[in-house]
Amino acid sequence: MKTMTARLGFARPSTLAAALAILLACGSWSLAQTPKLAQQLLAAQQTHPDILAAEAKVRLAEAELEQVRFKVAQEIIAFQSELQTQREEVYRLSELFKAQEVDHGDLVQAKAKLAALEAKMPYLLGQQTPGIPRTGNPAKLGPGPKPLRGKVAEAVCTAIAKPTQMAFIDTPIGGIAEALTDHYKIAFIVDKNDPLIEPDMTVTIHLQGLPLGAAFQALEDTYPPLHFVIREYGILITSKNSAVARQGVSAVEYWRENLLTDDSKKVKPRP
Repeated sequence: MKTMTARLGFARPSTLAAALAILLACGSWSLAQTPKLAQQLLAAQQTHPDILAAEAKVRLAEAELEQVRFKVAQEIIAFQSELQTQREEVYRLSELFKAQEVDHGDLVQAKAKLAALEAKMPYLLGQQTPGIPRTGNPAKLGPGPKPLRGKVAEAVCTAIAKPTQMAFIDTPIGGIAEALTDHYKIAFIVDKNDPLIEPDMTVTIHLQGLPLGAAFQALEDTYPPLHFVIREYGILITSKNSAVARQGVSAVEYWRENLLTDDSKKVKPRP
């Protein structure tokens, strides 16, 4: 083997290894020892246009991989900076709210923006893949829940991905359901069979420029036990421990896993 290698002259290790592998694959060691054939195979490995084109594709793919790695690293660094800034903002507003120097709506909106950022983290780190493309197509949920079908489901999935405005002051939960039904043309129904959802429960919230899914998240965070569940007829307002909630699809989870986009980071300033 050493003698044959010397006869072949200088060659890249990978090219030489490929040529030797082809020779050995012939099944005849006497044929593999033929210097002329070995030289021809080596020359083809070095100059054949198909091989050169394939090598160029590999180099291009490696360069693209490095670019993607650099891009992802930049995104993670920028994301962590933005996340830390928003956490500090939530803390600052929490302290001001305790001192009664800011409105409750300001704090809720800051928390909702923070939640939207935190929801993006698994995708950015490659730890979670959306169940469907982030186009708002409701054809399929992630693994587990059944697919949502029908015009109502399509309307629900479209609505929870779009920016919204909410301005309620001491409004009964039933009044909020009526207002949302009228605005989105989707049935928002309060679960009257859930003892945890009291009819006289009132809500105060002021949000602007966030997706409806993030608004639901803010309501669930600040007014437990509120829980929004997607049903074939619309959205049911119930509690997390209700039988319907255990069987249905959480509107917040669906929004986070399937519809959350970069636009969720953009919050319009309040006038």
